[in-house]
Amino acid sequence: MLSSAKWVFYSRSRRTEPVRKAVFGISLFAAVCSAPDTSYADDKSDFHNRVTALYEINPSDLDEASLVRRNEDIESFWIYVESNKKTAVPLLRKELIEYTSNPFFLFDGASLLSKCSQDKTDLDFVIGVFARVDMAFIDLSELFMRTHRIAQSGIDIWPVMNRIIDTESFHAVISGRKLTLSHDYCLLYLSLVCDEKYWLGKMCARLISEQSSRKAKSMITSLAFSVNPDAMKALDYTMKHHADETVRKHATLFSTLESARAYKKPDKIISDRKDLSSYIDSIVREDRTIFKGDPEQYAKDAPFLVKKADYTSIRDARKKTAARLSNEALDEIFYFTALMQFCYTADE
Repeated sequence: MLSSAKWVFYSRSRRTEPVRKAVFGISLFAAVCSAPDTSYADDKSDFHNRVTALYEINPSDLDEASLVRRNEDIESFWIYVESNKKTAVPLLRKELIEYTSNPFFLFDGASLLSKCSQDKTDLDFVIGVFARVDMAFIDLSELFMRTHRIAQSGIDIWPVMNRIIDTESFHAVISGRKLTLSHDYCLLYLSLVCDEKYWLGKMCARLISEQSSRKAKSMITSLAFSVNPDAMKALDYTMKHHADETVRKHATLFSTLESARAYKKPDKIISDRKDLSSYIDSIVREDRTIFKGDPEQYAKDAPFLVKKADYTSIRDARKKTAARLSNEALDEIFYFTALMQFCYTADE
């Protein structure tokens, strides 16, 4: 049986396109044959009636077959809105603003709005909705992935990040990627794709006053990966003054940045600095043919080749890599972060 603890049919985006196409005919058939009427008359009253009919229901009252049918009806609703954006999206906006009592519709409706519109005002609104939803009634993995996607449009996602900090049990399972992200790594991934101007200063301020060890440690990880002087100051303060010894020790782990001076420089650097851009690009694009040299050798030489001026380009490359959710991308994120530290501590 499907779990009645969650609104299973709200995990809509987990379906692949082939599956969505396969259920299209079934969805339309279910929509036509089942109550309520799904003619979708384009006025506020009919739209509201359709939304309440779809979402005002207790999943624990439905058996597995009923949940499947309801999922198909919601599929049909999404297809309708996506296919009739000019008339349906304005109605969806109004509904999200006025119909705030149902947490299931708020999350699913806001997700639908973000899929139909890339307008900054709409995406800002969606993030505001995501930051208010009841975490107990939504799929946390879906919230993470949708926020991660929106952040790549240059949107301020700090309200959701701040809410994730508050939710110590937060985690995300990336289906098909064999990747599970814990509380700290969810926060880290979002910080990597969101512009630092939106979150770094606020996270620094919160860390200094944070009493929860779990929340503080998660923020320490994100701030440490930023390799930013303001973040380093916040970590230094935490390392010296936080009341929890485990938090102080955690901050200490990140207190020393990678530096070429800490390693014995080879007698001869085999790699050529002028190949740095193509080497980095080959990692970002996951296309090793872009780089003509020996990638393993270049990885060894890179700490002695990078300069302070390379910091921004490597950070930007890491941001592009963080758009991918996979174990391979995580490995590359770690590597780029180390290179950023070598840039930060370079003599020139």
